[in-house]
Amino acid sequence: MALLAGTALSSFAQAQTKDPLLDVLVKKGVIAKGEAEHIAASPPDQQRSLLTQLLQSKGVLTAQDVKGMSAEPATAYAAPPAVMCRRPQQRQSLWHSRHLP
Repeated sequence: MALLAGTALSSFAQAQTKDPLLDVLVKKGVIAKGEAEHIAASPPDQQRSLLTQLLQSKGVLTAQDVKGMSAEPATAYAAPPAVMCRRPQQRQSLWHSRHLP
């Protein structure tokens, strides 16, 4: 029973972290289903590296391709634009500048 629960939990965790790109690559025949499952079962922070290594070993990516890729995948989140505020300048009247210290 505990083994069944552990398997179900593992499948749930895998489904939560599986990159849809893996399914596309399997459907196109670029990688095998077992290779995709191995990558999906790996910690999320290692999945991209494993996929990159696999694609390079299959000749899909060259060393030049890998070198040109950024270390971290792009995220869909974009920071909101910064808003610049200026403090209003105090204008002194000609009278104030002549009569006040």
